[in-house]
Amino acid sequence: MLPKTVTFYSNFLVLHQTPFCEAMVRLLGDGFTFVATESISAERLAMGYVDLNHSASYVLNAYETEEAHQKALAIGLSSDIVIIGSAPEEYVAERLRQNRPTFRYAERFFKQGRWKILHPMYLYKRYMLDIRHRKKNLYMLCSSAYTASDCRMICSYPKKTYRWGYFPPLRRYADIDALIARKKPGSILWVARLIALKHPEDAIETARQLRANGYAVTLDLIGDGKLRKAVETLIHQYGLGDCVHVLGYLSSEAVRERMEQADLFLFTSDRNEGWGAVMNESMNAACAVVANREIGSVPYLLRDGENGRIYDRKKRGDLVEKVKSLLDDPVAKRKMQKNAYRTVAELWNADVAAERLLKLCDCVTEQTPVPFTEGPCSPDFSI
Repeated sequence: MLPKTVTFYSNFLVLHQTPFCEAMVRLLGDGFTFVATESISAERLAMGYVDLNHSASYVLNAYETEEAHQKALAIGLSSDIVIIGSAPEEYVAERLRQNRPTFRYAERFFKQGRWKILHPMYLYKRYMLDIRHRKKNLYMLCSSAYTASDCRMICSYPKKTYRWGYFPPLRRYADIDALIARKKPGSILWVARLIALKHPEDAIETARQLRANGYAVTLDLIGDGKLRKAVETLIHQYGLGDCVHVLGYLSSEAVRERMEQADLFLFTSDRNEGWGAVMNESMNAACAVVANREIGSVPYLLRDGENGRIYDRKKRGDLVEKVKSLLDDPVAKRKMQKNAYRTVAELWNADVAAERLLKLCDCVTEQTPVPFTEGPCSPDFSI
């Protein structure tokens, strides 16, 4: 039987979660609740985040009053299904004790490397959250293609890891060919905070090498952060001021418009990028994406040569070669752009994820096979 009540706990509501929440409301009505366990920080608000905790009737702000806190605890025990992300364990402690079906969602455990498993305090944390519950009705929604393998490494969630992710607002285009035709050939976009794990220098170095090899490209970097001065210095040092521009923070609407105009999208983060919702957004805007294989969303969303290009950051020159392959073959590039759009519009979106989650919940409670082989809620049991 499909669940009728679902409660979703997280620290605060963000734009990349609202489409899924709204899809759940369409399916369950008042049976769905999002519990925010803390207010959004001033730092995030300064970065352009919007306070969504008070934006919808399905949100319960557990941090505001003791009454709200007690209500949040109660519905966590009474709901058919609970999903919990970055939220205190008290909201599911009694539920797990009673062995009621519960889903965690998480990015990869060992972003800094699997040596971290040797750290006693971190291993104790993983034991308390995951390992000791391995035989209970506790399941993992993998918000990274590397979460499942990390779970297996610590012997947790045996045959209970399922593909998941983040699902930004979806835009549907009546004529995808017309959208692609409006893109300026050779226009490259990069969107992220200007911090070390995002590696903006890789995008700039790519632009330098492309220009040196006679390619007429432009590169726009959207974002701000600690590395902005260093980035601007590098652009000046390479003499790329006429074709590489740092635009600072833009609104989410403005970013999506830039994606619609961009021919290529570079995603250069390292393994510390848990998921990377700009991947979904740029594919939705029919960009030809070139992304590092270590990024959490890449193995789930991209198929190299079909709907984008995947490069290995550890292989010198691989990023530039993958970009060149797109610039040199407009026909293949156009095909990948269309396939990128279809990947998000037809499979990796909030509506599909919400419908499949309810079915997945039914399958695990009834102990029947999960019918999905790819996309959200499909089993990720591979090594």
